[in-house]
Amino acid sequence: MSSFERRALTLLGIRTHFHEFSLRLKVAITQLPLVISVFIALPLVAAGSPETFGEPAFRLGLGLLAVATAASLAIPWDRLFVPAYWLIPLLDFGVICLLYTGGRDSVTGLSLLCVLPVFWLAWSGAAPWLAGLLSFAGTVLVVWTPLIIAGQTELRDLAAPMLIPFIMLAIFGTVAIVERDTVEQQKQLRAAKVELQESLLESRRSSALLSAVLDTVDVGVLALDRHGEIILMNNPQVINHELTLPVGTTSFVEETLEIFGLDRRRSCHRTPVRPSAPCGVIPSPTTWCGWVP
Repeated sequence: MSSFERRALTLLGIRTHFHEFSLRLKVAITQLPLVISVFIALPLVAAGSPETFGEPAFRLGLGLLAVATAASLAIPWDRLFVPAYWLIPLLDFGVICLLYTGGRDSVTGLSLLCVLPVFWLAWSGAAPWLAGLLSFAGTVLVVWTPLIIAGQTELRDLAAPMLIPFIMLAIFGTVAIVERDTVEQQKQLRAAKVELQESLLESRRSSALLSAVLDTVDVGVLALDRHGEIILMNNPQVINHELTLPVGTTSFVEETLEIFGLDRRRSCHRTPVRPSAPCGVIPSPTTWCGWVP
């Protein structure tokens, strides 16, 4: 989850990762930006042109927004075919169309709300060509409806707002490309995760097999890393090490181990753990482990 996504969900009181939600909750959460945007626009309409609330189209748009929002939460989208939730962004185009028709003279930029359902359709990743066509057609419906109602159907009148649909189409293409790349990255991450888990499991099996083999050997076996630190001991070697521990200690510190020469009195510093021979050649002295009173 990105920091922006985390902050946005936290602002809404949501602390769970977005991908962990059911499809119904995902659809409902995706509807929230339009709801919030409209609620922000309402005080602006009230301050600039209160009579807009009396416009039938504007009031119908608010009602349709309530219906679409309720449907986004109430309908079990998980049980329907995959692009069924497209119904909500398509209804959102109708909401924006009605709000723009009734309030375009009150609040500048209501048509820009089209970016929200366009983004939604693009990010869904389903049938991108059809989604792009619906995004373009929905935006055209929004910007042309007030003109057609007003009788402004000449070519120059209809061509004037056409930049907005093409901008929305460009936004759709950009979001669709990013969405496809994100999906591919997620697939690669999942494949890498599966491969890593398989490698880890195989490594554990190999380690368990090696430990089982070493434990069957009668002599002590000790493995060191390049720094001389112990990385592996079989059971006989563990017993040998325990014999060399001073009384009252449990740490296998090489300098404190009670390892003696054949006279059982003189400490032996040339041990297999800390060899004194050059070039990594390990001598094989005979030693006595443990204190002899």
